[in-house]
Amino acid sequence: MATPTPGEPLTRKPGPEYPALALFADRAAAVLPGFSVTVDNQDAVAALCLRPAAFPSAAPWSEAVPA
Repeated sequence: MATPTPGEPLTRKPGPEYPALALFADRAAAVLPGFSVTVDNQDAVAALCLRPAAFPSAAPWSEAVPA
């Protein structure tokens, strides 16, 4: 599943080009309503998505990712 490379700027809401971020945001929002991937937290979310053992099971821990 495609993810941005660390440090790559996110210019719009995660969509078809980064389904991993969209999936993470969906799973995280189920536990933390209102969660979304933003310019401020995209690097942390992308880093989690790049860890195959942590994805998507890491999404419930999204409270630890800056909003």
